[in-house]
Amino acid sequence: MVVTKSFPLSDEFTVGHPQRPGEIPTCLILEALATSGVRLVYAHTDEQVVGVLMKVEEAKILSSVRAGEEVVVHTELIGFQPAAMDSVGLARTHGQAFVGERLVAEGRLVLLCFSKTGFEISLPW
Repeated sequence: MVVTKSFPLSDEFTVGHPQRPGEIPTCLILEALATSGVRLVYAHTDEQVVGVLMKVEEAKILSSVRAGEEVVVHTELIGFQPAAMDSVGLARTHGQAFVGERLVAEGRLVLLCFSKTGFEISLPW
């Protein structure tokens, strides 16, 4: 799965930390990794499940991202335990975030997965 995320100069969070104006908070880069994993799980399942971030097994922020840069996230599914009829499942993903060819972050995440029934209105895709 490949997902892109832009951080326009007009977004209020680009004001950032007083000592690092224009630097994107690293939590937003981690969020992009998680969002890519959620979309991958959604696309992977026949019954269309929704995933939510449950655990960050490992994450590395290798370089800062500046406002105006586009981040491209490549995510792969490491493992998937599908939900039983009335329960939830788990998925493990590995994602890498790039600005151009520069690796800026990577992480292994665990997602809690459940049926999308009842959540259709809140899904952004």
